[in-house]
Amino acid sequence: MGFVHPNPEIYEITVDVIGYFHPSLGFMNPAKLPDPGAKVYLASDEGLKVVLNKKPVGAVGSAHIGSLLLREAGAVPIVLDVKELVSTHMAILAGTGGRQVLHRRSLN
Repeated sequence: MGFVHPNPEIYEITVDVIGYFHPSLGFMNPAKLPDPGAKVYLASDEGLKVVLNKKPVGAVGSAHIGSLLLREAGAVPIVLDVKELVSTHMAILAGTGGRQVLHRRSLN
């Protein structure tokens, strides 16, 4: 268990405790930080799918934008809720010929 990569010297990792995810209450911020040396665990792919996505891949009103890095390809898809995304101001920027209209239509 732990960070395994063929070239670990190219990564700098900083961690801040921001809380935990409760299935019915959402994100919770603990009043007390974990004790020094307390065990931490790698989140499961399934757990991350639930926490990071409000809609499943392919659902009506979803936009699959890729997968979480440093996991197996496709193991943790990242899916946006299009209604939440475009209910506030949004811009699609590209140079001439960048198919902005096509991208806008794909979000409707």
